[in-house]
Amino acid sequence: MSESYNGFGLLSGVYQLPEPDPKLPLETEIKILGGTFVKSTVIPKGGIVAQHAHPYDHISVLTRGFIRAWKNGEPVGDFIAPFGLHIPAHAGHSFLALEESTILCVHDIATAEATEVEGG
Repeated sequence: MSESYNGFGLLSGVYQLPEPDPKLPLETEIKILGGTFVKSTVIPKGGIVAQHAHPYDHISVLTRGFIRAWKNGEPVGDFIAPFGLHIPAHAGHSFLALEESTILCVHDIATAEATEVEGG
């Protein structure tokens, strides 16, 4: 099945998550202020945040760009900034940047270890 785009997302085709390309590195920065943990990730066009999970709920905020998202290996949809996506505890999640994008991972540091990642 071929893919076709309308400029806002996939109209038809298969939503399969490609393998991350090591030639498309992600830029990350972590900030902790008070009880809030924020990880900022800049993803180049075509870059992938590989599937991973956390033992706590959090929100991924798309502040810039256009991404495709998966939850537990199943497509969730295409999203244009600004957009907040609730990620339930233990849900595997991954992102593909359809254009250069920035995602903020935000959670309450009191409810989880900031560095704990499952399967990532």
